[in-house]
Amino acid sequence: MFVACGDGGLDFSGFTLLTPAVSVGNVGQLAVDLVISTLGMPKVGYFYTDCLVPMVGNNPYATTQENSVELSINAEVYSLPSKKLVVLQIRSPLIKNKYRPFCQALLSWVESSRCARVILLSSSHAYQRDDEQLLGYVCVLKRST
Repeated sequence: MFVACGDGGLDFSGFTLLTPAVSVGNVGQLAVDLVISTLGMPKVGYFYTDCLVPMVGNNPYATTQENSVELSINAEVYSLPSKKLVVLQIRSPLIKNKYRPFCQALLSWVESSRCARVILLSSSHAYQRDDEQLLGYVCVLKRST
């Protein structure tokens, strides 16, 4: 479940949600880190769930002495309203047998926040793909509203 930072309610209507799949080489997570850092996206909340391995660490986007003391947890939400972009950064793997509850909670949040689209960044080993897939384009699926 999403927990907002601060008092104000957040409206993600029409936003694109970008999130990584925890996969080979953490490629999705690294790409999301790059987007958050490059765009200077502020943290607007976190995704509270018992489905992810608990973790806490230093602020990965610290740029000053003041924000270097902030902590980071396993699933945080960043938003940039000017670009209609919301990002869920997942920093730890799912707990065994918690895949379905996590997907249900995530889908419920996406639907209640009325995001227009979801982009899931993933990766796989090259040997798991054939030549056509390696040379082809990514297929984008749209949910009808």
